Amino acid sequence: MNFSRQDGEACQVINVQSSQWNSNECGKFTINVGVDFASVAKLLPGRGPMPTSPKEYLCLLRIRVGNLMPARRDHWWTVTPDTDIEEVCRELGDAWTACISPWLARFRTVASLTAEPDQGVILNSFARPAASILIGDRGTAARLIKREIEELWARPPDEFQEKWLAEFRKWAEEQGLDIGDDSVDEGTKEEG
Repeated sequence: MNFSRQDGEACQVINVQSSQWNSNECGKFTINVGVDFASVAKLLPGRGPMPTSPKEYLCLLRIRVGNLMPARRDHWWTVTPDTDIEEVCRELGDAWTACISPWLARFRTVASLTAEPDQGVILNSFARPAASILIGDRGTAARLIKREIEELWARPPDEFQEKWLAEFRKWAEEQGLDIGDDSVDEGTKEEG
């Protein structure tokens, strides 16, 4: 259910996800797409190397095929005993040609990871700053981490907020990034 290839600097992964509700009479599936960069992953906290058999859910950049299609909503194919398999194959081929392949082609280099993510993309919070460091743009890396911290402060407090704030600050310090964090230190957050 997982297929991968190396393309440029990227490891590209395709996952065929079956519905948990499949039966002998009816089956549904969708496609998950992922892109990973080993050089970026090395800079991320808590991230080891991609396994020998890459998994989409471990990729730095992930999206489901429906978010790449014109309707921009979740898309599942259904297979029953009456399904025209040739039609399903055509639809899958069209989805590959028009949606998946062009999206993968955009993400072949570490530099491509620094762009603002598309709608529907799941992106590791440290991936863009790490990619920015690797291409020599430490200023952007610092701005991206600072933005992550500011977004955390803007959220209602929860049990994970302090942990993530500490993680972002620690990572920035380890990378030698000046995030000028004075405006979002504890005690200066405005009460809402």
